[in-house]
Formats: sequence, C-alpha cells, structure tokens
Amino acid sequence: MRSFCLAASLLAACGSSTPAPVGPGSAAGSGSEVGAGSGAAPTGSGTGSVAHPLPAAAVAALAAYGSPHAAPIYVPASHKDVEHWVAFVGGDAALSAWLVTPSDPAHLLVPVAGWPVGVRVTGGVGEIGDRGLDGGEVDRDAANAYVLVESRAGMGQAAGLRGGVRIAINAPPDAPGSVVMNDRVLLALSGVTDAAAIGPRLDALAADVKAVYELLPANQLEAFATYLSSWDAAAGLIPRNGVVLGDLWQYAFIAPDADVPAPTTEVAELQGLIVRSEWFCAWTACTDGVQIAVLGVDEGHLVVRAMLRQARGPAPTADEPRAVATPRDPAEPLATARALGLLDAKVLAAGATPRGWTAVVATGDSAELIARDGDLVAASELHLDEPVAPQLVRFVDIDGDGLAEVALPHRSATGEPYTTFRRADGSSDVGAGIAAIGARTPDDAIARALAIPAYTLVPDEACAVLTRITSASSLAKEGRGTAVVYAFTEPGQPEVRHERLGQDAAAALHATFKDGCRLVCDPRRPICHTTEEGPGVTYHLFALDRTGLGLVAATVYRGS
Repeated sequence: MRSFCLAASLLAACGSSTPAPVGPGSAAGSGSEVGAGSGAAPTGSGTGSVAHPLPAAAVAALAAYGSPHAAPIYVPASHKDVEHWVAFVGGDAALSAWLVTPSDPAHLLVPVAGWPVGVRVTGGVGEIGDRGLDGGEVDRDAANAYVLVESRAGMGQAAGLRGGVRIAINAPPDAPGSVVMNDRVLLALSGVTDAAAIGPRLDALAADVKAVYELLPANQLEAFATYLSSWDAAAGLIPRNGVVLGDLWQYAFIAPDADVPAPTTEVAELQGLIVRSEWFCAWTACTDGVQIAVLGVDEGHLVVRAMLRQARGPAPTADEPRAVATPRDPAEPLATARALGLLDAKVLAAGATPRGWTAVVATGDSAELIARDGDLVAASELHLDEPVAPQLVRFVDIDGDGLAEVALPHRSATGEPYTTFRRADGSSDVGAGIAAIGARTPDDAIARALAIPAYTLVPDEACAVLTRITSASSLAKEGRGTAVVYAFTEPGQPEVRHERLGQDAAAALHATFKDGCRLVCDPRRPICHTTEEGPGVTYHLFALDRTGLGLVAATVYRGS
C-alpha cells in the first residue's frame, strides 16, 4: 500500500504549502476568501464575508428552500459583470448551491447546475480572471468561484475526501452559475483544505496547461492517442517521481488507489493501465472510455500526471438480491426535494431500505429520482414518456447492494409494455431491464430481474464465452439453449424498441468482435458492454450456475 501523493513534484496534486492568500488586486484574480486560514466554514449558518455580507433579501429567498449551509462566497464585480455570491442550502450538507445576484431581482437566485451531492463546504474564493485555464490565454473578465468541499459517505463514496469545485459565474453566457470541471482542475484542487492554497495551486496548474498546449497542439492529438497504444513509446511518459492513481467521484474527489503495488513494480502496473487499443485525446487529457490519463509537462517533456477511473457505487453486500417492500413516509423526501430547489415537488412513491430511501418525485411536467444513503443525497432526472401511476412504481434491491432501485413501467410507441430500472445513484441497471424484456407487468419484470444473481464479472471471463459464439450451434451451447439476441434502435436503451433476432442472431453477435473483444463490465451485475464510440454498443447479460458461465441475452444496436 502507498499513499495517494506519489510524487512530490506533482505541482497540482501533492505537497503542502503556506502561500499568501489571493487578495484584491491580484493580477490572477481578486476576491474575498471564506474560511481562508482555517480550512473550514461554519456549517448551517453564515451570511457571507464580513466585508461583503449576503443581502437580507437573498437570505430570505433562500430560506424557502431550507436551512443554510456554510458561508456564502463573494465574487466581486468586474467591468463587464456585477457582483455575485454563491450560497448553499441543506443544513448539515450542501444539497444545493445557488448563484445570488442582488442587482437582478428577476433572477435573484439561480441554481448552480452540476453541483455535486453529499458534500460539506469547507471554504472557497471568488475571483475575476480564469488564469488561462480554459485554453492558455487569460480571460481577465471571467468570474469564477472555487469551492472547497469534503465528501460525505454514501453510495460507495467514502467520507472525508477533499476536493474543489469550480463554478463559472458568467460563462457560458447561456448557463450562468454552472459547475465547470475538468480533469486538470480536479487534480489541482484534490486534497486542498485551506482556501489560501487555492490561488498558488491554480497558478501552478495554469503553467502546466500552457506547457502542455505548447508540446501537444490540437492538430497532434490524434497521433498522440495512437502513441499511447505502444508501451515502447508510452513508457517515456512516466514522470520521474511517479503517477497519481485513483478513482473519480462526481468529478469532485479523487479516492486514492490503495491496491497499487509498491513503487518498484510501478512501471509494470502502469504498462497495463496505459497501453490500450483505443484512446481519444482532447485538451490536456485522454480517455479510453474506462479511465482518464491526465497530461502534464515535467522537465520539458510531456508526461502522464495521473491515471483516473470513474468510480462506481457499492458492490453487492448480500448473497441474493432482496426485494424492498417497506413504504416510506414522504415527509423527508419532500423536504429534500425542496432543498434541491424543487418547490413544486410531489412525492409519487418512496421505498425504504435499512441504509436510506429512494423516492420518485413529480415536478411539473418532469420527474426526479431522489435517494438518500447514509449522509449522501443523490438526485437525477427521470425521462418519462407519459405520467406514471404511483401504484405501479416498485422499489426493489435488484443488485443486493442494500439500496433500492426503482422499477418503472412504460409502453412503447406500439403499445408494448417494458420496464426500466434506475439505481439510487441515477445510473441505469441495463442488465435488469434486459432480463425483464417480455414481462407484461412490473411484478413480472422484477421477478425476471431477480432471477439473475448479483455478482462481479471479469471482462476476460465474458470474452471467453462470447468469442466461442460463431454459429447457431455455438450460441445454443454457450447460452444453454435459452439465450436470446435482440436488435434495438434506441441508443443506450436496449430495453426499448427491440426485436428478437432469428437465424442471423449468432452472426450479428459474432460481427461485434471482428476486431477483438473489448468489454466494460458492471461491478454489481453480470452484464458487460462493448466500448465503441457513439451509440453502437452491444450489451451482454450472463448467468452463473453449476455448469459455469453462460450467456442469457445480448442486445445489438441497429439504429441509424
């Protein structure tokens, strides 16, 4: 096991310093700090900095949404924009963030889009100027708030992770007050606990960004992506003092990877991470669809600063999935919806688990899925083609992780019923949806989904089964005689608009792997999907019994 900070020379990720705080008149930015020097802001109260208190009208307007959290962050006016504050609502945790503009009564409060869930605000700064983070050239009129946050526990996210969130006040113009994060800012603010350190971290980041642009112009990104697929070439991208390895949570936190071997075996470990068949590079990072390589410059050479993976929710904690039948009092979900800015919310249905609750909330013409797990509250939009009858909504722990998924009934354009499953963290349980194809009722759909056990599948195991399928007879063998292959036309939603393939099923499946088998598998369910860019993704659902691993169903995309 090794610590998160692998390299003392990683300018934006590691080390400690006690620099002077960013103050008014700074060339890089100006503003008033909240929590500078202490690393913490008062939770549950606060009306802004002493010099710039939040106006009373804004305090009263925010009270309609719930209890305040931490101290608002003041963002000074520029010659092109007025002054703002960023304020937080939620009491013990910042369930929502708000852009406050007292000079514009018609838009006094605007919710901050993309605000992370399950966080405690510990400080921050507001400043004018972007330091050249958005392309190398400094925009001295850009207004930003950099907010330090600490994670709360829930849905697999650990408590106590430290990070920073960047809020663009006046950019883009059509969506003011939006969280604007990228891999570099995430890395720069990871682990920061003192607002006084934000400015120096961002200055170091800006210098690194400028250097990457000079060594890797946009017209060479495609060639560089190919370069990463060769270890002889990629080995030179490892900086002398190592590479940060970790998991991303919400693009706000990096959880250190505690399972990486000691530094003496670092090169061998990184070879498996870096050398991939397909990379796509943009700006100052590359991705292969599973992980992100963050680029930087060290001693005049392009290097990989970090290898980061998108983190997932908790793994199954039970041997068998468990149905959730306990109704939930709508009072807490309703109060939570209000804190999230949904003053017109109505709770359609809610279900409880020992760890928390999940609720479907109607908001005008749309709907939201809101869930609590421990200290963490997550919300995600539900796209419903038609109103859902509350009595048909079901809550069920399909994957055995102790949280309730919601099973939602739908009808296709031709009137065929189908069911989709959404997890508490907002992701779709595509495996449950595929297992439920053909079910006529929500209860039938749940029974079919529960018949697929919850376990973690290794991609190599899945590929071993799939590459043996080359004909109708091998499909029957690997599918125990019952596997089905569907064609679907709705990108990312194989449960919708599908048709069962007949004689050409094996050929359609085999064609998917003409260039090799590359899969991403769900850590909670025995389902994997291919990694093609765009909508052309094939999903594969498996089951494990005493005879071994077998294919249950596959869905092949055949849209336009």
